[in-house]
This record gives sequence, C-alpha cells and structure tokens, in this order.
Amino acid sequence: MVTAAMENLVRRLRALPRRDECPYVFTIRDDNPYTETGFTSIWQRAMVKALEEKVISRRFTFRDLRA
Repeated sequence: MVTAAMENLVRRLRALPRRDECPYVFTIRDDNPYTETGFTSIWQRAMVKALEEKVISRRFTFRDLRA
C-alpha cells in the first residue's frame, strides 16, 4: 500500500525538470546518476540538517527507506 505522503513525493519528483528518458530518481545536473561517494556525501549533509531542524529524531540510512 502506498501512503498519501509517498504519492505526494512521487508527484513532486515527476514534476522536476528533466529529460523523459532519464531512468534515475536522483541525478546530477546532466541527468546522470550520482556516484556512490557523491550520494553518500549529500545524504549525510541532509541527515545533519534534518537532525538540526528537528525534522527527524534519529539518523537512518537510505536503505532503511525500503522497509
């Protein structure tokens, strides 16, 4: 079952400007995927900011989103 929040996220992602044939969700400016190192760096910065702004109460990994 897909939650309303997940449906909203998918709508927002689809509204982002990018080529239709781009198969990636998270891309750099030229519609190529992030490298593993680049994505990890961005994820860690997002975790720090979310914790500081009290959007989340504890860290989690990107893999945890699958659950």
